[in-house]
Amino acid sequence: MIEILAINTSRTITSKVKIDRELLWYDHKKHKMEKFTGGKLAFVYKYDEEIDEHRLLPETEDVIKNHSETITDSRQIDDWFELFSNYNQTKAIKYSTVEEGVIFSVPDDELENFTSQLERECIQWKNI
Repeated sequence: MIEILAINTSRTITSKVKIDRELLWYDHKKHKMEKFTGGKLAFVYKYDEEIDEHRLLPETEDVIKNHSETITDSRQIDDWFELFSNYNQTKAIKYSTVEEGVIFSVPDDELENFTSQLERECIQWKNI
């Protein structure tokens, strides 16, 4: 029996995240600080009822940021081995699960088929 380590695959997931932060703006005509929550301030020319005039007033706009995260898919190897053992009469067994991946005990005569099926599924492996 030869021990093979099937290495967990990791992938990067990019998602869009809305940024919310506290935005401050000092109104020099009303002499007060105004607080907004949002991504950024955009100024729009409109009517201000409090001081009865048209001027630039702030409004919040959304800011979207791309967030990348690397995740490890540890379930992929278990799913593959379940399918492999269902369609092949194999004597290979799952020996143990480690942080790096899954260790299998594979009979010598099945080694070539086992490793070629791992490579076919783009799962990296090494002898230990």
